[in-house]
Amino acid sequence: KEDKYSMKLAIGTAQFGMNYGVSNPNGVVTLDEITKILEYGKSVGINFLDTAAVYGNAELVLGKVGINDWKCVTKLRPIDSIHSNVEDWVKSQVNLSLEKLKVSHLHGILLHKPFDIIEKNGKAYIRSLIKLKELGIVENIGVSIYSPDELDDVTKIFWPDIVQVPYNIFDNRINTSGWLDKLKSRDVKVHARSIFLQGLLLMDKNKRPKYFDRWKSPIGRWDELVEGSVDKALRIALSYVMQDERVEKVIVGINSLPQLKELVQAEPIEISSIGGFEISDLELIEPYRWTIK
Repeated sequence: KEDKYSMKLAIGTAQFGMNYGVSNPNGVVTLDEITKILEYGKSVGINFLDTAAVYGNAELVLGKVGINDWKCVTKLRPIDSIHSNVEDWVKSQVNLSLEKLKVSHLHGILLHKPFDIIEKNGKAYIRSLIKLKELGIVENIGVSIYSPDELDDVTKIFWPDIVQVPYNIFDNRINTSGWLDKLKSRDVKVHARSIFLQGLLLMDKNKRPKYFDRWKSPIGRWDELVEGSVDKALRIALSYVMQDERVEKVIVGINSLPQLKELVQAEPIEISSIGGFEISDLELIEPYRWTIK
């Protein structure tokens, strides 16, 4: 089946190149499984991949499988301060990604660290990316952010074509900050990631690391809502972001074919009546701050 949910889904490939995610029991996905994931994805109308230079071997593996008929967005690694010629650095990094992915052009290139364009070489960095766009090597340039605050600085320098943002039932900052409306009004494509908060929203409460006990109250309310059903948790968390018309793509890290099938086949849940789960505690909603022993 092909529907608007499938069309909006993008396959996140972090697990294709490295062991990633608090709830990922499988480690790095095998080449055989990746081939099956992409074949099935294509058959249901998914045509979008999200990858990055820092995702281990993900770009190389995608190049092996062959992604010529996919729209692919990759992210540049943070710039190394020893590079005095920013333009050469950008060009070499993009060429490296094209080589690994075995493609001649990209749907998008994002900065993994927007701070790179706020520093002294920022304007040269942006000029380099615009040049690649003019040459037809890349269609869209943009940024991947952790917090909407970063957009205050980024948009003083340039308005990106794509902004990739964390967005889930606990982390609604892109919306409450007003940035989602602002981006939409400027025709910026918004790609949502971390919709399951790195898998935390889908974890069985009995298997959840003790580390998260300090947020008993908000997580307990979520547990009550989903009634111990992983299927219900998945449907609500997915619907929460999917039903936002301002979001163009919803990126989900995939580590197996059954997982992708489950997402594609998940029945939407009307979420307009579900609210009040927003959490402002950055220690919980920004997974890079987690210190799980």
